[in-house]
Amino acid sequence: GDRGQVRLALGEDDRIRAPLRGSRRFHVGTASTHLGDRLLLRHRKDGRYRRVDRLRIHPGAGPRHLVFHPLAIAAYVINELDSTLTVCSYTDGKLQIVQTASTRPADSPGENFPAELLISADGRHLYGSNRGDNTVAVFAVAADGLSVELVQTIGSGGDWPRHLAFSNDGTRLYAA
Repeated sequence: GDRGQVRLALGEDDRIRAPLRGSRRFHVGTASTHLGDRLLLRHRKDGRYRRVDRLRIHPGAGPRHLVFHPLAIAAYVINELDSTLTVCSYTDGKLQIVQTASTRPADSPGENFPAELLISADGRHLYGSNRGDNTVAVFAVAADGLSVELVQTIGSGGDWPRHLAFSNDGTRLYAA
């Protein structure tokens, strides 16, 4: 079955949107990843699910988590099996792969399995946990949202960082 289900908000135009902080009123949509090579987007209307899009990630990627850009112009998928981040354009409810980037420096030894993925409220940075390297990968996001650059990896302060979260005011990043 599908793993890594994420709840998203649907706008009035039926486009999937990230929920606003503190908002309790929105239609619920889902996007699910499968550890194999696919990502499924679905949304629910009137209590029924319908597939909006299906995207195949490259073989061996192992999509784990995804986030949408705050302006709903792009989506980002962190891949657990090959330590990559897939950047997708998002137009008219369809995803198109535009870039794949590593979540770790090229000379990193040993095995690594990325897990969580977060995007800053302003959409300028992505943060991914690297289990194995025990780091947080920090990506700069281009203004158009369609490309990223790994700018640094930071020690997570512990072993096997599975989850990341922002503080309520967005000034701190926590790894667990």
